[in-house]
Amino acid sequence: MAGKKNSPPSVTEAALSGDQLAELRAMRLVVADRIENETNGTALAALVRRQMDLGNEIKELENVAAASVDKAVAENVVNAETKFRPEAI
Repeated sequence: MAGKKNSPPSVTEAALSGDQLAELRAMRLVVADRIENETNGTALAALVRRQMDLGNEIKELENVAAASVDKAVAENVVNAETKFRPEAI
């Protein structure tokens, strides 16, 4: 997939980058492609289940990341009642 603009990383690229969220997203795309082409009912059921699991894992990691950002922002917000300290500049 290298060379294509704005294309998602392959599973291998995502794994090598160490970005777990990117890796899950890449795996989800692979499973989605397999679902489109699967004709065996048993295999299709397993793929659909894995697709749902990956979606839940992605959502969970996104929620954790969002909570981290919210916490970091909250810790860095200056309260209007905070006393000005020129030495802090």
